[in-house]
Amino acid sequence: MKIISYHWKGRILQNHLFCFGILFFLLVNPGVYGTERTLPSYEEYRRNFTPSEAILIDRNGIPLQSIRRDFQKRAYLWLELDEFPSYLIEAILATEDKNFWKHSGVDTLAFLSSFYSGIRGRGLRGGSTLSMQLVSLIDPSLGGGGKQRTIAQKIRQIQAASDLEEIWTKEQILTAYLNSIPLRGENLGIPITSLQIWNTASKSIDKKMSLLLASMIRSPNASLQLISERAYRLSNDLGWNYTKQSLEEFVNLSLDSKLQNKLSSKTNQIQNELSLSSSLGNQHYNKGHNYAFHYANQIASQGRGLIKTSLDFNFQKQAYESLRKNLALIQDKNVRDGAVLVLDNKTGEVLVYVGGIEDYSSAKYVDAIQSYRQAGSTLKPFLYALAIDKKYITATSILVDSPLDIDVTRGMYRPSNYDREFSGPVFVKQALASSLNIPAVRLVQMTGVDPFFEKIRMLGFQNLKDSDYYGYSLALGTLDVSLWDLTHAYHILANSGRSQDGKIHYSPESSYIISNILSNRSNRSLTFGLENSLSTRYWTAVKTGTSQDMRDNWCIGYSEKYTVGVWIGNFSGEPMYNVTGITGAAPIWREVMDYLHANTSSQEGIVPKGLQLVYGDYFLTGTEPDRNPLLSIQEIRNTNQELSAKITYPIEGMILAYDPDIPKEFQKILFQASGNTQGLLWQLNGKNLGLAIKPYSWQVQKGKFNLFLISEKNRNIQSVSFEVR
Repeated sequence: MKIISYHWKGRILQNHLFCFGILFFLLVNPGVYGTERTLPSYEEYRRNFTPSEAILIDRNGIPLQSIRRDFQKRAYLWLELDEFPSYLIEAILATEDKNFWKHSGVDTLAFLSSFYSGIRGRGLRGGSTLSMQLVSLIDPSLGGGGKQRTIAQKIRQIQAASDLEEIWTKEQILTAYLNSIPLRGENLGIPITSLQIWNTASKSIDKKMSLLLASMIRSPNASLQLISERAYRLSNDLGWNYTKQSLEEFVNLSLDSKLQNKLSSKTNQIQNELSLSSSLGNQHYNKGHNYAFHYANQIASQGRGLIKTSLDFNFQKQAYESLRKNLALIQDKNVRDGAVLVLDNKTGEVLVYVGGIEDYSSAKYVDAIQSYRQAGSTLKPFLYALAIDKKYITATSILVDSPLDIDVTRGMYRPSNYDREFSGPVFVKQALASSLNIPAVRLVQMTGVDPFFEKIRMLGFQNLKDSDYYGYSLALGTLDVSLWDLTHAYHILANSGRSQDGKIHYSPESSYIISNILSNRSNRSLTFGLENSLSTRYWTAVKTGTSQDMRDNWCIGYSEKYTVGVWIGNFSGEPMYNVTGITGAAPIWREVMDYLHANTSSQEGIVPKGLQLVYGDYFLTGTEPDRNPLLSIQEIRNTNQELSAKITYPIEGMILAYDPDIPKEFQKILFQASGNTQGLLWQLNGKNLGLAIKPYSWQVQKGKFNLFLISEKNRNIQSVSFEVR
């Protein structure tokens, strides 16, 4: 037995010397295998390393969203060596390169064993150091291309590894290896693999994870059983002493999602441990959340890797959850889509960008912040600010909320209020804050449609047609706007009429008056009452809007520091069921504003020098009232009933057709009036017909007629002429 043992050892030594001689000859004669290759520097290799993801982080470095940009591979951010746990490195070196810190690129004994195996015809097995593996990643021609390497390939790989060790430090080689090594599936590197399997930052990888990762390197797509066996042997080699069963369960749980629901309660405990560990460690390198999908798509074209944004993670998360919760509450009212945008008043930076909630949307990839929808009443503040700057009105000027007919090219334009009611004489501040339509149309008659349209265009609204297309209805927001443009326009009001680029759109004085009007809940009580989502405990100015047939509603407003815009509706254009700005968008706006001001106050700005405070309201110098406006409006309401009472049907100049084929008794029309008609009478061609407090049914007859609305003292309030032919 001793002779056989001695003979066997002699053969081994002989073969080692033989192989070493060949290897030495080839290494000192590089021309024999023709390799003159230039390796990149560590800095160059790192610079050229491109993640497959664009990873959005907030202003404080917290991950918001990850968007995949490269579909050929999966690679994450480049991590430095100190961001990998020591036991992960220990496990990988134990299985891949025990003498890593000692050799100069080649572990001679390990390689000779592999080389001898190749000579015996069994292929070159193992023996590759981390440096040798890494140069094969740098230059794929040094690898086997999925097959066993030839001796020539191995020799070229050795030379390159030796060269690499001369120009890179050991720490650099190990760092590059951990970031680049191919692992299961399409994953390259430890960082993306730990995220894909456990949603765990590399710094939070524990010992079990380290065993699994190290056991996959040699054959990443090996069976779960083989990986479990390798992990068990490695655990024993390292003295970590995990049981075989615990490692099998861990590997199955980690790599086979189909088994997750079939595992024992013990495995469920492991799963809970995994979930906990994923929330620990360096959150900067977490996989990210789904809070900024639409914003990520907006800016992902900037490239891959970390993309720092102006968003605030906490604000973004709260706005997302608030929108999600409130949409769920009104789903039964046929509401599926919404968006929230928050701007910093001082810098103009975007702090929140929630372009939609995928849970309910029928078009989850559509960005509601950039989509165009009808503006509704949200444009009214810009009209009123224009009229104040022109000194056409003041906060206490009186506008009449009564029926209005306007001759237009295509016929007669008859605007109406949301509730189909009329309030008679109202102050400008009430008309704006309570969102009355007819006073707004009367106002655009004063300013002119073209000047208002030009102001809208200068504010930055896009996708506009010409002013003639909208006509007087422009005052009621019939144009399509995006939440992006609308919120930025309100941001101008919040900044004293000045946009972020320094352009002056309104005077500080008119901007202040508008803000003061929109911040006062008494001004909006005419329509909305005193208690609603628009009333905050801190200073805010806010406006709602609802488009035709309740297809869209908005709530846009600002505080001292923030401008917040909210839209809800349906991308399909379907109408909502009895949802207005005050009941749909406003609660979301209020929740977002409350969160923004949880730890910060909001005060009304400094009064501009060109304003005077008179009778509780602000006026441009020279436009102050001589007497209390309350007395003036009460006088009008008491003595000038004609300002509110109006004939609504028939209208002036109307021509009706008498149909001889219809029995005479069935040919009737209703005389109708609106406003304060108490005590007023109908009079037709000098003949009294009855009280005007209710419609009067008149049997049609041919001829020309003058219909009067008269007082009890026979004073003419209004008249219209019409004809029946």
